[in-house]
Amino acid sequence: MKYTYPVIFQDDTNNNSSHVCFPDFPYECDISYSDYSDLMQKTALELGFALYLREEAKQKFPRPNSINNRILPPSSTMNFVECDYGKFKQSLSVKNINL
Repeated sequence: MKYTYPVIFQDDTNNNSSHVCFPDFPYECDISYSDYSDLMQKTALELGFALYLREEAKQKFPRPNSINNRILPPSSTMNFVECDYGKFKQSLSVKNINL
C-alpha cells in the first residue's frame, strides 16, 4: 500500500543536507544528499521507517493532513513524499536494524 504525507525540508546547501520533518508524525531526521532525486528517495525511505516505528508501537498511521495553513520555518520548503510501505517492509526483512 502506498502512503503519501507532507514533508518540510530545511536545506543546508553548504553541506548538501536537509533537516526533514514529517508534520503528521513525531519524526524528524537529517539527510545528506547528492541531488534532489537522491533527497526525495531518501525521504521516502525515512517515511517508510516512520511508518514502521508506528506499526511496531501498535499505533495507527495518521491521516495525511494538508499543511496549507501551517507557517513554515524561514528558508524551508514543503513537498509531499510517497512510500510503498509493502515494498519497504519487504526490504526490511533482509536488514538488521539496531535502535
